[in-house]
Amino acid sequence: MSLSVNHRKVLALPLIAVLGSNPFQLYHIHIETNVWSYPIQVAGLMLALCAPLLLGRGPRIWHFAIPCVAGVFLASFREVRTEPALLIASVVLACLWAPGTWRRRAGLVVLLLSVAFATGQIWSAYWNAKIDTAVEVVEAAGGRAHKGSWNLHHSLWHSIWFGLGDFGQDKGYQHTDQAAYRFAIPILNARYGTKYKLDGWFFKNEGKTGHVTKPETLPEYQLVLRDKILGDIRESPGWYLSILMKRSQRIFNHTTPVRLAFGSSYLKIPFTAWIALPLLGSLLALRRWEEVKLLLFYTPTSLPAFLMIADRGYLNPSAFHLVAFALVATWAFLATLRVVPGLRTKA
Repeated sequence: MSLSVNHRKVLALPLIAVLGSNPFQLYHIHIETNVWSYPIQVAGLMLALCAPLLLGRGPRIWHFAIPCVAGVFLASFREVRTEPALLIASVVLACLWAPGTWRRRAGLVVLLLSVAFATGQIWSAYWNAKIDTAVEVVEAAGGRAHKGSWNLHHSLWHSIWFGLGDFGQDKGYQHTDQAAYRFAIPILNARYGTKYKLDGWFFKNEGKTGHVTKPETLPEYQLVLRDKILGDIRESPGWYLSILMKRSQRIFNHTTPVRLAFGSSYLKIPFTAWIALPLLGSLLALRRWEEVKLLLFYTPTSLPAFLMIADRGYLNPSAFHLVAFALVATWAFLATLRVVPGLRTKA
């Protein structure tokens, strides 16, 4: 079921208001300028870009430009911070919801992933060239350049190990980098014959001179953590599923408050993110597909908290509950217009 133009206009008002009033986003834009709130902003940009796919509007040949632009944008944003790049899941959903055959939709997804991968490779080549140039400049000036390993992005297995410190402490996981380092050192040395010792956030290798090593840059270190994580999951799949369930519960319980901001003042609106679940069920039952798409499009803003760590600031970028509030507010407003004499509308 498609929404009328008037319904979309009414929905846009509370959606823009609560997204623009999000306290987490406002804080990191205007007070402590940082990258943490980028997922909310990137979600809005991707929604605007993917609107023709979601609504089935515009010349269909131009639909193929959307995954190309999104792929370049998200892959480039990954060079700034990884979390916003996970909004590629939202664009994948938009491609799968696009009008046309399933072959056409699959083609849009393949195009998106291919462009994102190619863009990532171009950025990698660019940064590697910059590092090579830096080494040449340092050595030409008589300095000792670092020629060891280095990472372009956050290390996957170290990040997962760190994140399991939220609900996996019974198996030794903790919320500190040093805990992961201390766990890995004896295994690393025994398995690969190295002589690493922990020096703060770095490894020193006895018997060698040179720069200290950041553990996350060592492939062998990542393998040690990977074996630990996958081994625990294989041994106790229920344990890991319980962690995902606890993270989901924490996401719903600790989303940012719904507010309407007016300069330095704000109005807090009582609302719980748990309403999103019965709301989604109702929308599906009523076959209100546009609203289903909108609600699900913002769900990937919670992926970092669900997949990595449901603690500290990682919960704050979630924005699906703000969309849920906007939908409920729109329904309530339109219902009021229909029952109050003199206020009826065609919406």
